[in-house]
Amino acid sequence: MSIGGTLFYRSNANYNFFVSKVENSEVETLNYAEMNKSLLSAIDELKNTVNTYSILCAVADKTPYSENILHLKNFDFKGFKENNTVNPDVFSSVEIYLKEGKVKEVYHHTLNEFIILLEILEKIKASVELGRVPDINLAWEANQKYLELGLFGQYSSKIFRDVRNELGI
Repeated sequence: MSIGGTLFYRSNANYNFFVSKVENSEVETLNYAEMNKSLLSAIDELKNTVNTYSILCAVADKTPYSENILHLKNFDFKGFKENNTVNPDVFSSVEIYLKEGKVKEVYHHTLNEFIILLEILEKIKASVELGRVPDINLAWEANQKYLELGLFGQYSSKIFRDVRNELGI
């Protein structure tokens, strides 16, 4: 796993802890300081993820494509979809980039989605800092974005690994 992936999953874990506190508010009094602490940790880890991916995108933009990228165009995306349990919408997004060999665009897409997620978390933080339970729709939106990003990264990584295995590298 990459450093960016590690930071993302740490952010997600902190966000899940935050959500568990919100969910538990029906049976326990909310501890806004504790909620804010886990949310701030999620935000900090996601900011680090954004910084890491910004560097990755800058390096990728300056790096010429390898001829191995051409093997992505011949990858059996239909077979992959049939042989793996995938979210069709997320997989379709991955396939659009990779069947054209647009690896750099995968990184840019991921970075843009991280930034959108960060904006959602900042809105949630504003509520918590005011001592309010966050808007459930924002909480759901953030949760869905985490899930979609995790799947997008997982599918992309698995396809990259499968192509590397086919090439013996």
